[in-house]
Amino acid sequence: MSAPGATTTRTGRFSILMWIQMARLRTSWRPYLIVSSVMPLGIAVLMRAIMDESQVAEFGEQIVAGSAVLAIAMTAIVMLAQRVSALKENGALDYYQTLPVTRTAVVTSVLLSFAVFSLPGTVVVLVLGSALFDLSLAALWTAIPVWALGSLALAGIGVAIGFGARDEQLAGMYSNLAMMAVLFLGILPADKVPGWMGPVRAILPSTYAVNALKPGLEGNFNSGQAWDLFALFLFGVAGFLAVRGPLWPKSD
Repeated sequence: MSAPGATTTRTGRFSILMWIQMARLRTSWRPYLIVSSVMPLGIAVLMRAIMDESQVAEFGEQIVAGSAVLAIAMTAIVMLAQRVSALKENGALDYYQTLPVTRTAVVTSVLLSFAVFSLPGTVVVLVLGSALFDLSLAALWTAIPVWALGSLALAGIGVAIGFGARDEQLAGMYSNLAMMAVLFLGILPADKVPGWMGPVRAILPSTYAVNALKPGLEGNFNSGQAWDLFALFLFGVAGFLAVRGPLWPKSD
């Protein structure tokens, strides 16, 4: 049976981890915020500039939803992978294992410290992208659950790269490649990619995040969105279990 203050103590320890991660970003939060907003929005603007009206009507929802999910992927994959790799490389993960905190609490604190920057980017892309492509703003109702569950689901990719890469530079390279896969497979409609890429789309959490946002951009909601959000939850649970077990680097 847990001690009366056990839950409070765990919460307090996690709060300290969060303060540590946020304090590290206190002088560099502006570049993170700008990058997570400007790059995805820039892609949406570029695509709008080279498309005619018929293409805008056909592919607008896919492009805006894919760009919004890219804002999530930049923090959950690229930034997280590089930070986790740096923690592994400098021995910080070994240090954290000597403290009364769980593995998942350490990684979750890092993820949340970056995820706060992707939410504004997601909202900005949805609002301005909807204006560019003349779409509905109803997707904003799903922005929060897609951001939360999408960050959790995509974090599994970021953590796997961070733990698997030999150093922080390689983690950056691998995570950028993964982000490009998320970008292209998220923006391109399913019927516009080769058939062999169908299974790849099925195992990428970003596919379900894009699908969850698209109906709102069309001005409606459907039961399929609940399945897409549930799929993101399952990806997040799988990543959670992997971090607690086989994914965590073995001590020398």
